[in-house]
Amino acid sequence: MMRTLKALLLRPVQGEKGQALVLAALVLLVVIGFTALVLDVGLFMEQKREIQNSVDAAALAAAQELPDDIVAAEDVALEWLGKNGIEGGDGVTIDFRCTSTYQIACDPSIDRYDTIQVSVDRGVPLNFAPLLGLNEVNLNAKAAACTGLCGADPFRDVDVMLSIDRTGSMSNGDLDNAKDGARAILEVFDPDRKSVL
Repeated sequence: MMRTLKALLLRPVQGEKGQALVLAALVLLVVIGFTALVLDVGLFMEQKREIQNSVDAAALAAAQELPDDIVAAEDVALEWLGKNGIEGGDGVTIDFRCTSTYQIACDPSIDRYDTIQVSVDRGVPLNFAPLLGLNEVNLNAKAAACTGLCGADPFRDVDVMLSIDRTGSMSNGDLDNAKDGARAILEVFDPDRKSVL
């Protein structure tokens, strides 16, 4: 009986020929799938980087026109996007906003903004992923640029020194005028932030 069992174990089973070919085909399919995935992800990352660089350049160039002319700023942004192969119809959005709460820097009621935001939303076609039912991936790139105060306080503490000539060359009227002038200058400054020594 032991001899029969040994003979059965050592005897090749019929129909197992070609297993290596099936396994090799499966491994090859997996390797090709991962290669396709790497190529598509690399293409997507390259497109993302190029579009982000284009949006950054457009926002920085357009911010030079702010806060005085938002129409010119929008034109400059579209021009820079066009130079980089992105047309206005490619999901381009241009928005203006205020980062400063001071009207001296930003006032939406008169179309005076200190910040421009440029965004591009478009699909990137893929080469190999359509075999898996994925034709394109949505890509979104945003950039904002600011000019002027950019949210900072426009009022800074400064040191101002006034000296009044009290020598004999000043008549009483001249001395009174100098004092009045000094008081007028002091009234310009914020009383909560000034100290007179």
